[in-house]
Amino acid sequence: MNKSKSKPMLFISYRHNIASFIAKVRHCLIRQAEIDCYFHKEDRKAGEFPKALTEAIKNSDFFIFFLSSDTKDSPWQLEEIDYWLELHEEKTDKIVVVNLGEEDLPINRPNLGKEDMPINRANLQDVERIKIANYQSASTNAHLDCAKEIFRLLRFNAASFDDLPTSIDSRYEKDIIKLYKENNDILPLEFIAKGYPQKWPEACSFRNVDNYKFIQNPLNQEIYGKYRSDDSCINVDARLNQQFDEAESRASLIPLTLPEAGPRSKILDFPNTLRVAILVSGGIAPGINAVISAITDRHCTYEMEYKNKKSGNRLHNVEILGCIEGFNSLCSDGGRIISLDIEQIRASANRGGSLLPTARADQLLNKDPVMREKLLFKIVNKLKDRQINILYIIGGEGSMRATHAIWTIYKQQYPNRCLSVIGIPKTMDNDILWVWQSFGFLSAVEKARQNIIQLSTEVISNPRLGIMQLFGSSSGFVVSHAALGSNVCDLALIPELTFKMRDLCKYMGELISERLSSAKQNNMVNHSPYALIVISEIAIPEDFEDYINVEYVGLTPDEKNELKRFKRNKRKVLGQTPDALRSAGLKLVSKVLQKYIKEVMGKGDKNALGPELSSLPPGTPADYWKNFRVVTNEPRHLIRSMKPTVSDVAYGVRLGTMAVDMALAGYTDCMVSQWLTEYVVVPLKLVVLGRKQVPQEGIFWRTVVSKTGQIKYESLTGIPIIERRKMKKTQ
Repeated sequence: MNKSKSKPMLFISYRHNIASFIAKVRHCLIRQAEIDCYFHKEDRKAGEFPKALTEAIKNSDFFIFFLSSDTKDSPWQLEEIDYWLELHEEKTDKIVVVNLGEEDLPINRPNLGKEDMPINRANLQDVERIKIANYQSASTNAHLDCAKEIFRLLRFNAASFDDLPTSIDSRYEKDIIKLYKENNDILPLEFIAKGYPQKWPEACSFRNVDNYKFIQNPLNQEIYGKYRSDDSCINVDARLNQQFDEAESRASLIPLTLPEAGPRSKILDFPNTLRVAILVSGGIAPGINAVISAITDRHCTYEMEYKNKKSGNRLHNVEILGCIEGFNSLCSDGGRIISLDIEQIRASANRGGSLLPTARADQLLNKDPVMREKLLFKIVNKLKDRQINILYIIGGEGSMRATHAIWTIYKQQYPNRCLSVIGIPKTMDNDILWVWQSFGFLSAVEKARQNIIQLSTEVISNPRLGIMQLFGSSSGFVVSHAALGSNVCDLALIPELTFKMRDLCKYMGELISERLSSAKQNNMVNHSPYALIVISEIAIPEDFEDYINVEYVGLTPDEKNELKRFKRNKRKVLGQTPDALRSAGLKLVSKVLQKYIKEVMGKGDKNALGPELSSLPPGTPADYWKNFRVVTNEPRHLIRSMKPTVSDVAYGVRLGTMAVDMALAGYTDCMVSQWLTEYVVVPLKLVVLGRKQVPQEGIFWRTVVSKTGQIKYESLTGIPIIERRKMKKTQ
């Protein structure tokens, strides 16, 4: 065993005609325990041993041998186990044989005759086996049963399966659509192994389950709008491929759809007292109260219409509960769930903030499966004990992941109980997949634009370099939209951009030098050597390690640790952005710029920041820059707490209303959303695949960098130099 590894390694040996099943098993194994699994997706011939395969066998602690009816025709599997046994001293207690559907399949071991790889004649017939039947059926949980049995034999302390992907990818919806279409709606193995649905998923619903009874919807279509049919769906891709490439043309015809949101003619026959809980998770955003108000109003409407019908003396009493401080209300011992005052909620619909106090869901995203399981079990047991029928969760990407995990565990624990779990997308970052724009985003961009313009007034009037830090834990939608909309920014730094401080300093130095020269030449009062930068909260320079320990930047130990963790996590943040990481990014950008302007430009000290920043902008008057200031501004919390615009109030009301319609219609484990021009229901299996980011090759981002002028340096654009030259010629 490799002592340097932090996790045990399982080597998986299999025949490639069962690769999709193995990929699903691997996903289950990794989500249930702190382990690594290696399986090679490339087919190979006997005698071929790629270096990666050799290293994986060498570093593995356990060997999982998948035995199928075709194993006798796959001599490379026997090579793999012989090599593993040679390196691991024939430890057959570390081997698990998984028998896929055969009662008694002998292993006839050929004489492979490899001189460089002695054959260890381990008798696999004596190794304890797992019998997995019906593994080829897509409707069974054979892959999950298989993972459980492997853990049982290996004596691993494994958690329940939460069905979340093994990683959070930064993707764009168009890329996911392309992935499914180009692979004929069946994904490649590497994606299945990470937890992507093998095929485009259908929305989860009780509508086709025999155990559940449905009754007529009491809402009058003439008053409340026409019912949607169960077959009503929206194509996720509005593009029509008119190119002549045959493969692409076929791909464009593969239908990938989402159910249309709205009331159905039949709704679930819930108990006479319907218990509904509303939970707000994450930071606040303009429009939360509009969503809460819409949910309560729609439930009251259903209750009223039931009573007006007086059909069979049926009662439909709704009890609406509020979860205080997000998921803490469900997973902490002192968590509070209270009855909501309907009139108070209605009066708050147009206000900023959240009537229900909120909190982050980071504890539910714990990497330790066992710790994560304990919290999830607390939540599902509390939902069961409080007899909650519908749970509405208003939150961002992390909250949607937690929502999907809660539903998965609840279904495993209480398969015969009916719980509808509906997500409503809320994030200032606009980074949730399958949401055209999250509510609150437009309000945030408008307020950010106003703040940027105000800061520009300050730095123009009293010449300075201003830096404003906005939202953006993984994406730069707020920064890029606000920079483009304000028309006064010189630089936009977003998480998608891996910029370097040396380019940033050179660009800003040249810019303010040119503006000072222009002001002197024109001798006009409206000319000023100012500059304005807008950055996201994790706009961390790629070369931060060059400055992490220098005294003038002044990073604290916590800030240094968060920067190192950020690098280890491949520049990704899971959950809330740590305050220390946010402050570290702002310090790095502002302090290094200040040093460059005052020491390099102001004193002419070419060695102040090293050889890469030794050249001065042309015509630099050193005396002027000695006292030039860099100022920072952080209006994030002021933006969050603003009153929502009319568009976000209307949007929130529509989302809340349709969330109720879909929950009563029997849908669960899904999110209501506006996709393109329609309101839809998105399976959470699709939502949790990753975070949306600004595509750097897209027209929108290229418009931003052209507008700000940062196109001069490649690391400030994310655009290859050939493309930048083309853009310059067209300007």
